[in-house]
Amino acid sequence: MSSPRLRQGRLQAVFVAFTLVFFGLVVWQIQAHSPNGEASKEHGSRVAAQPGSTVPVIDQVSSSQRSGFSIFRSPPEGLPIRVTASLHQPSYGMNWALAQRIPTNAGPDFWAVPGRSAICIVGQETIGIVTVNCGTTRRAVTHGIAAVLLREDPSSASLGSPRGQRLIFGLAPDGFSSIRVYTDGSFAQIPVKRGTFTLRDGVMEPPTAYRPSRG
Repeated sequence: MSSPRLRQGRLQAVFVAFTLVFFGLVVWQIQAHSPNGEASKEHGSRVAAQPGSTVPVIDQVSSSQRSGFSIFRSPPEGLPIRVTASLHQPSYGMNWALAQRIPTNAGPDFWAVPGRSAICIVGQETIGIVTVNCGTTRRAVTHGIAAVLLREDPSSASLGSPRGQRLIFGLAPDGFSSIRVYTDGSFAQIPVKRGTFTLRDGVMEPPTAYRPSRG
């Protein structure tokens, strides 16, 4: 029979593990969207977990990825060593050598990386902190794909509702001029510039749907 001190140590270990997992899911969310506009969380993690690491790495960009996003029709740049050193190993079948740097003024650095039936956005805000956000290729070529970063203000914890800043940075499929981002019934219309869209606001919730528009 375990002692009270041992049981307390186990409880503390479980609490720490839960806190780390919860923090990772709050900070970075991966949203995949079906054609009817509903959202489903397909994959969600920080780099500490490597989901899909056993999926074979692709050899080339697929035809649907290439036709859906012009960024994949230019010579690849590859992920820099400072990023791959944090990733340790590919996930979702990503080929790091096929990565494309995404032009952005969002703050963090972002790359579009093709995977096996998936497209991932790899982001680096600070050295040593790398995030991976992935969605299926089928959905990405019709709805786009985005990384969501929620920065919570620690001082708002005592107020009962979290406050902070939300950054949504996404890659829009070719031919679309704007993306409508829905969050719990409300929406924001974001213009597409150079194939990307960026939204900064104070909504501390991940979006529920993306709907691209050609008008």
